[in-house]
Amino acid sequence: MVTVLERCSTHIVDQTKILLDEYASFGLAFNETPGESIEQELREYEEADYIAVPSRFVQGTFLARGFPPERLLLTPFGADVAAFRPAPVSHRPFRIIQVGGVSVRKGFRYVAEAFRLAAIPDSELWFVGGVTDHARRYFDDWRDPRIMLHGHVPQSRLPEFYNQCDVACLGSVEEGMAYVLIQGAACGLPLVCTENTGGREIVGENECGMVVAPRDAPALAEAFRKLYEDADLRVAMGRRARTRAEAEFSWVHYADRALTHYRRITGRGGEPLPVVDE
Repeated sequence: MVTVLERCSTHIVDQTKILLDEYASFGLAFNETPGESIEQELREYEEADYIAVPSRFVQGTFLARGFPPERLLLTPFGADVAAFRPAPVSHRPFRIIQVGGVSVRKGFRYVAEAFRLAAIPDSELWFVGGVTDHARRYFDDWRDPRIMLHGHVPQSRLPEFYNQCDVACLGSVEEGMAYVLIQGAACGLPLVCTENTGGREIVGENECGMVVAPRDAPALAEAFRKLYEDADLRVAMGRRARTRAEAEFSWVHYADRALTHYRRITGRGGEPLPVVDE
């Protein structure tokens, strides 16, 4: 039997190191993945015939550790581009939205600092997602009426939040490929994200937004400011983001990519794969 392991984030060793370093930089304790779990996952890497990874960022962490490139299946994720689509709501404040847990891993502090550095007049920063205790304490200490914590929102309501905003952001220090970036692109928003989000696949060479280094609040601020000041660029990037999401990042595209890999590695070519009834 040919076995494929799905790894949605970076190599487990890299993921653990990134998060340990990040938590330590804020004087926080990281509940490290147990050593037994890391060892088990490393054994699974070796025992599997192939590992499916969602982005070149993740792929690079495996290659850097000597993993054979021919055993990696690059399979970027998708989004429901019918549910997530442009339906802009007229609004006055310039709004930046970050969707996902408000946590150290998601880089919320860099985004909040970048928002303050950008000093965009009549602007708001929306965080949509569950708020960790650390983040809650941070925003209690650094109160800013322009920064709004919306908490957890059901997936079905996310499009209405995206469509009240101008830019979709993600400042994560570690991801595999964040669905929320595809969702934001599908809603026609330009993206601002870090290299460590897997967002480069979606943004391309700055066609659909801007990609910056992780942990770089000034670079995020510069991107926010540029998209605020250049409305034509913002609109053009948003349109290209929607086009790219429709053309490359629906769940149908994800399935097609996966099936192409499976047919190749099983030697079935174009022959349909069997459907197993559960």
